[in-house]
Parts: sequence; C-alpha cells; structure tokens
Amino acid sequence: MLAKLALTVYLAIVIVCDLRTRTIPNRLTLPVMVGVLGWQFCKTGWAALVILAFWIGIFTLWAAHLYGGGDAKLLMVLFALWPRTDFLLVEAGLSLLIGIPLLIWKYRGKPWPEAARSFQQALEQKQGGYPWGAIYALGGIVFAWLGV
Repeated sequence: MLAKLALTVYLAIVIVCDLRTRTIPNRLTLPVMVGVLGWQFCKTGWAALVILAFWIGIFTLWAAHLYGGGDAKLLMVLFALWPRTDFLLVEAGLSLLIGIPLLIWKYRGKPWPEAARSFQQALEQKQGGYPWGAIYALGGIVFAWLGV
C-alpha cells in the first residue's frame, strides 16, 4: 500500500510537470530508471534483460521522433516496473481513450480535408503539443491501483 502511494505521488509530480511545462525533467526520470532497473535485476536476475529489450524499443521510437525524451524515459520507468503485456494493454487503452477525444477537440469545426492536412503537417513537423507523459503517468497510476 505504501509503495502504491509513493508511486502515485511520484507520477502525480510527473503529471504536473508535464502539464505545466510540456517537459519531464531528467531529475525525475533518470534516478528512478536506474533504481527500478537495479531492483528488477536483483529480483529477477537475468530476466531483467527483457526490460532492456523494452527500453531498446522505446529508444527506437524516440529516435524516430514519435515522442519526446521525457516521455520515452517515463515509459522506460513504467515498463521497468511492469514488464508485462497487461500493462501495455492498459497504457495503450488509456492513451486511446484520452488521445482520440483530444484530437477531436483540437480539430473540431474544421472540414475533414482541412483537418487531415493540419494533422499531417503537425506529424511532419513533430508538433504534437499534447501531454503524452501525463497520460502515460496516469496509466501507471491506474495500473498500480488495479492491483494486477
């Protein structure tokens, strides 16, 4: 219970930082990345290599400019905590549940062809402007309290 509360406070701080500044500072992610990976290595031994495989995938998506560095490091923290597909499903479902209404809200009132062009330009210019880190952190809070 105490671990869930501590994780919730940590992720709430991440959410506030991301909503205010659209960045997640390294001081919030890097120490936690190292700590969680060390904890998993002590707990599971060489199975922690699975986490490194997740991290390589996340790094590859960051290198392709699909999201920012803070978002990537937060995902690395979360996947180090829960290197399981059920966490991935909760995270993806919540991202869709929140992300689709955000896109609809952003492009409301525009004709479909104009909205599609604007969306394509935003993707090409890497101008998402959405607090994806906050959404990922919210997914972590939900998953922690589901007790899975």
